[in-house]
Amino acid sequence: MDQEQKRRERLYKTFKHNVTQGNTQSEFDENDLIDIYDYANDVNDEFIQLEVILNAVRYFPESNDLAQRRAYFLLDNLSMSEGAEMMARQHAQESALWDILTLLVKRPEQAEAKKGFNEILQRYANYDDETIIQFVGASSELGLYDWLWENKDEILKRCEYPDTFLYELSQEAYERGDFRKSADALDELTTTEAFNASYWHMLAQAYVHLDNYEEALQAIEYALAIDPSSTDVLITKAQIMFDMKKDREEALAIVRGVLGTNPDNTIACHTLVAMDLILGNVDEAQEVLASFLATHPADTEAVEHSMYLPDPAFSILYLKKYLRTTGLDESEWMAWAKSCYERGEYRQCSDILLAWLYENETLPEWAQLVESLYHQSRLAELIAVYHNYISDKNVTLGPLEAYLLMSALFETKDVKESLKVAERITKFDLSEMPRMDMRLMAVGAMERASKLVALVNSSVK
Repeated sequence: MDQEQKRRERLYKTFKHNVTQGNTQSEFDENDLIDIYDYANDVNDEFIQLEVILNAVRYFPESNDLAQRRAYFLLDNLSMSEGAEMMARQHAQESALWDILTLLVKRPEQAEAKKGFNEILQRYANYDDETIIQFVGASSELGLYDWLWENKDEILKRCEYPDTFLYELSQEAYERGDFRKSADALDELTTTEAFNASYWHMLAQAYVHLDNYEEALQAIEYALAIDPSSTDVLITKAQIMFDMKKDREEALAIVRGVLGTNPDNTIACHTLVAMDLILGNVDEAQEVLASFLATHPADTEAVEHSMYLPDPAFSILYLKKYLRTTGLDESEWMAWAKSCYERGEYRQCSDILLAWLYENETLPEWAQLVESLYHQSRLAELIAVYHNYISDKNVTLGPLEAYLLMSALFETKDVKESLKVAERITKFDLSEMPRMDMRLMAVGAMERASKLVALVNSSVK
């Protein structure tokens, strides 16, 4: 972090402390408030942005720069387009920022938007940081992403800080999945700002998306030369080495080192577990997850990783804790299970549903759980669910889950219970059964049904 950024961060923290202590009297000048607002915008602190605006209205009502920020806040954060447009009209053609705001509010067709931005490009000679940030964001939002690249050199000539434009352009490209152009902008940025580790780090990540691991590794080494203690950069280096299969043991050692120093490092935990699962290091993966989830029970990615370990009991344990911690409701939980089911992730689907069942002793419907367990040949668990939650309860079963339960019970020699379920099946409209042939075949039920018929026939003889 450069000195200017540190200064802005100190101002932001001081202002935030004063606000939280109830001190509304301004001890900051106009430029301070501008810096505080912009820093708060960078870190998505809308509360502090609003407090700056309130201070600005009270102490610096004539400030054009603060008025511009107030107008953008009305549009972006409060969706008050009429208020923003009114402010823009009051300051018509005073600056590029006001003209950009007018285009954002009016949202013209692409041809008109291009005409508007061409006029802005010709009318104004100097773009400060805030102007260029809004310039890139607004033009992209109005469908002029390609136009930005076509006019890159002309825009650069007008920037007080060209690195801001290249950074914004690279991030816009990255978010769009245009990693080639993102890498191009970052390559230019690292040429002009060679001692900024963050830019080298971002360049490495762009190269990874382009499968250019050699360039990615070279960029990450530059970043580490500038900031050798950066854990984010170290983890990225480990990921690159692991993906290159260059030295996977060293890659593991790097991530273990980061996690050992900072056990709460979420990225390090996720990265190490993912590497372990790929390499089959099940014991370490389970140990890392157990330690991490003990203090971070609501970490979704860690919980999802647990469902790729061999023991369902482990993942179900942490899924139940996740459910209690997050407070997800029934519809959200079932939607999660359904998304796994539709991707054919039967293990994950059954773990999610079993966690809900063990916590609530019921399910809104049973088909996905029964089918998922049957598909995995987890017949003992399926039968345990039947005896504990279905058999003597007033539970409605559809033909698919009833058939699968009957098959599982019969196959495990529980003929009495199998016949009880068969009685349910006789009450269904069996004309629906052919529609389920494909699903029954998918879970292996048709093969088991053939064996069941053979057993019945042999017993009749």
